Amino acid sequence: MPALFWPEGPARPECPGPGDVHVWASNVDHVVDDAILSVRERQRADAFVFDHDARRYRATKVMQRQVLGAYTGVPPEQLTFGSEVREKPTIAPGQGPPALTFNLSGSGGLALIAIAFSRSIGVDLETPRDDIETMGIAERYFHPLEIEAIKAETDSALRRQTFYRCWTRKEAYMKALGEGLYLPMESFAVELAPVSRPSLLDCAEGLAEAQEWTLIDLSVQATFFGAVAVRGPVETVTTWMWP
Repeated sequence: MPALFWPEGPARPECPGPGDVHVWASNVDHVVDDAILSVRERQRADAFVFDHDARRYRATKVMQRQVLGAYTGVPPEQLTFGSEVREKPTIAPGQGPPALTFNLSGSGGLALIAIAFSRSIGVDLETPRDDIETMGIAERYFHPLEIEAIKAETDSALRRQTFYRCWTRKEAYMKALGEGLYLPMESFAVELAPVSRPSLLDCAEGLAEAQEWTLIDLSVQATFFGAVAVRGPVETVTTWMWP
């Protein structure tokens, strides 16, 4: 896998401020010592059919524990996790800053963990695939405003890029809500116009709720698309590599 251009982050990062988002990336396509994982995590890794999926899962969970341990000051093997709606993972009470929130995503041997303070956050990472018909998926699942924007791209490469920008922004928002695939993708719309900071254009709760959200594209690699969704305004986004 080509190296990311994100710098290596601090070993003891400070918690993000009210307007900050931290995003860490790690190559998870390698064997790790999984001694710090819980019994349940190791059992889940053992349940994967393919070795590469199990390997990536273990490395992702090790990264999650190490990064969150660095923020909370809790030894990674001692961290425990709870869940909110639809089993969205959270740090269990009593471990470090009570309002630290996070979300994970992985694709193609790379994993991301996005971290915020006292607000909902979601992250998505996708590797483009040549074996899917993107326009067909868009017409079946996306909001009419998004379908129109994708169709407006006459260049096939740009149309494909627009599709993946749409997909990752939508997935990040759904994960921030904790709804995942329980939320119909056509029930809300993300902005696809070429702007520096895309927004949520529409959602089931109305325009006022949509305007509460910030969407951020992540420059990961030429072979990946990534996005973060955060409730509330964002002043700074800091991206790092985890060793």
